[in-house]
This record gives sequence, structure tokens and C-alpha cells, in this order.
Amino acid sequence: MRTISRISSQVGGKSESRPEARPFIWLKPVALPDSLAADAAQGLEALNSYVGDSVPQLMRSLVQHSLVSDQDKTRSQAPSASVLNRRRRSARLWINSVLAGSIDANTINALVMTWGPQLAGTGPNPKRAVARMRGFVEFLRGNMTALICAEAEENLVPQAKAICALEAVLAVHLGALRRV
Repeated sequence: MRTISRISSQVGGKSESRPEARPFIWLKPVALPDSLAADAAQGLEALNSYVGDSVPQLMRSLVQHSLVSDQDKTRSQAPSASVLNRRRRSARLWINSVLAGSIDANTINALVMTWGPQLAGTGPNPKRAVARMRGFVEFLRGNMTALICAEAEENLVPQAKAICALEAVLAVHLGALRRV
């Protein structure tokens, strides 16, 4: 995926604007560390202050995103209540683990074996869920970043720390999904 930005240049005394294609920066997977880096751990409190009140909205949007991508591929009917409830629970638990900065073995195992396959709708096989979970990681990253940067502030350091913590946790989660 590429993004388009405008660059300006001076040509013969005239200012000219033309599009420049730049690659989209995907989150890079990280191997499972023993603990979060100190700067990422410091940002968890800021992350919770920016995003904590929006967990229900994030959960609903993540579930809706997973259902829309399902409907494009397979069915046109509404999902059953049990499917919705499983996906909502998985989404809520995953979002709460990101906000808590959880990268322990139990959280990683739950993400890989339960939350990921339930959100992806691929059944109990985690290998089939990995490709779809990459998109869900980026979706969650984008929505949480938007919540962090929703309002302009004089001091951007807390926002930067919150984004650092978010990306550190999601990178570890993505790395665990990639190891499946």
C-alpha cells in the first residue's frame, strides 16, 4: 500500500505541486521480550488516559471490521448472537491486554490460540487467523492512535509516550502471531 503526499518545488519561478508516492509504514513484528522497554512502560499510563474510556467503541468497531471483511468473502446474512458475543469478548480482552501492556506468556497464548481465531472467524486453527490478524493489528493501531491524537495539546510528550507504548505492545503481539 502506498500513500500519496504533495511535494512543492520551484520550477522556472513558478511554484509547482506534484504527488509523491511513499510507502505506508507497517508495524514491524518484535520477538517476545522479558518485559516492555522502560520508555514504553512509562507510556502505558498515558495510553490508558487517552484510550481507556473508549474501549466499548473500539471493541464494537473492531468486531464490525471483522464482520465486514467476513461478509465480503463468504456470507451476506447477519451473524448469529453467539458469533457476535465471542468476537466481542475476544476484542474486549485483547484491547484491555494492550492497554495493560500485557506481553506475558498467558496473554500471548490467549491471543494466538483464542482471541485471534475468534476475531478472524477461522475456527480453532491459529495458522489460518494470522493473515487476517495482521489487518486487525493495524486497524486497532490506527484507531487507538486517532484517539490519542484527537485533541491538540501544548505538550506532545504524553501523546508520544502513549503511541510508543501502543506500538511496543502491538509489535510484540504481532511478532507472536507471526511465529505461529
